[in-house]
Amino acid sequence: MFDLSKDSKTEAIAFLVSLFTGSRPIINRTAEYNEIEFTPEQVKLLQDQLKRWHDKEPGAVRVKVGPVLAPFYLKKYSPYLLGGVAAGALLGRLIK
Repeated sequence: MFDLSKDSKTEAIAFLVSLFTGSRPIINRTAEYNEIEFTPEQVKLLQDQLKRWHDKEPGAVRVKVGPVLAPFYLKKYSPYLLGGVAAGALLGRLIK
C-alpha cells in the first residue's frame, strides 16, 4: 500500500543524497517501513562532506543545534551517565 508520508520522506532523503553524491541510494520498501541503503562510494562521499562541514570556518549562515540535540541526548544517555557516577561513587567508597 502507498503511504504518502513514508514514501515522500524516503524520496526527499534519496533526493538530497543524490544531490551530494551524484547517484540515488538503494531503497528497499516494505509494508512497515522504507530502508535506504548507501553504496560504499556514497558513504565515503557523505563522510567527506560531513568532515568538510565540520572543519569549515563558520560562514554567513550559522545554525545552533544545541537546543535541538541536547534534550534528546540528555534523555537518551542520562541513565548511563547517572549509572557511571553511582558506580564511581561506590567504587570510591569501597577503595578507601
